[in-house]
Amino acid sequence: MADLETLKSLMLRAQEAKEADRALDEAIMAAFYVRDSRHIGASDYYTDEPVKDDVWVDPRTDKWVTNQTFRFTEEAGDVRRLLCFLPGGWRLHTSEPDPTAEGFGGRAWAKISPHFRSAEAQEIGPRDCSAPTLPLALTAAALMLHASALIAQAEQGASR
Repeated sequence: MADLETLKSLMLRAQEAKEADRALDEAIMAAFYVRDSRHIGASDYYTDEPVKDDVWVDPRTDKWVTNQTFRFTEEAGDVRRLLCFLPGGWRLHTSEPDPTAEGFGGRAWAKISPHFRSAEAQEIGPRDCSAPTLPLALTAAALMLHASALIAQAEQGASR
């Protein structure tokens, strides 16, 4: 997983983005997943040799996840994949932007808070963010949570 400086950089990019950003999606994938060449089921028609594909691998399980980059900044559902790397359970609270409103009313808002039964997640706490689109707000909030988790982990290690 990414270090704190990388997470901060990605978080700032997500907060400053005005629309979906494929380069940012790729950078987020690289922070959480590993690129590798794996056999994922296809075989050469003539030789029956396994064909390898360039895929993203989950470093926790060493299993391939996808051969495409998730669209964190475009699809709100893809952001849930980032929450899988955090301990405990999480709840999402969102508000779509109102295009007729000015100021913060015209921006999407997302809050990711720990499930009330999860002591591990409670230690990290909730994070919220506003952005022009809901996927950008969720992405920024999820990256904030990861940065907070790293800080909490470092503090626990220092106190021991």
